[in-house]
Amino acid sequence: MFKKWINVLVKPVETFRKEKNNSDSAEAVKMLAAAGVIAGIIYAVGFTFFDLPMLSFGSHGPGERALYGLVMILFMPLSAIIHVFMLSVLLYLFANFSGRKVNLTTQTYLIALFASPLMIIYMSAFILPCGAVIAVITIMYFIYLLILVLRETHRQ
Repeated sequence: MFKKWINVLVKPVETFRKEKNNSDSAEAVKMLAAAGVIAGIIYAVGFTFFDLPMLSFGSHGPGERALYGLVMILFMPLSAIIHVFMLSVLLYLFANFSGRKVNLTTQTYLIALFASPLMIIYMSAFILPCGAVIAVITIMYFIYLLILVLRETHRQ
């Protein structure tokens, strides 16, 4: 799984073409859940130990912060799965309205393939010194990879 994540970030077009035939909803859920747990741990560490203003909602004691961090570790995988599937279904509906025939499973799998490592990078940005720059670059790269996935899955 981690090798696929590195490949999709370094060689996205080749990886999408190769993985297009291996698409599987269960694998997409596994990737998103794993990335969600890792991102949740990063968030929890940042919130609990670094007291980052971006991540905190006022002044909390260490126990409250640790509890909130634990909740985020449990919430992030579910959130990642729901958001990627909602995005994929929305894009699928737009494609169908415009007359394209798209395989929802393939599209969802390829989106999950690049969204998983980018979610980890994005959450890491909040505990790094130049986090805002990393976050913006991550969002821009997400959009670029999404365009590549749509090109690959919407070919007729």
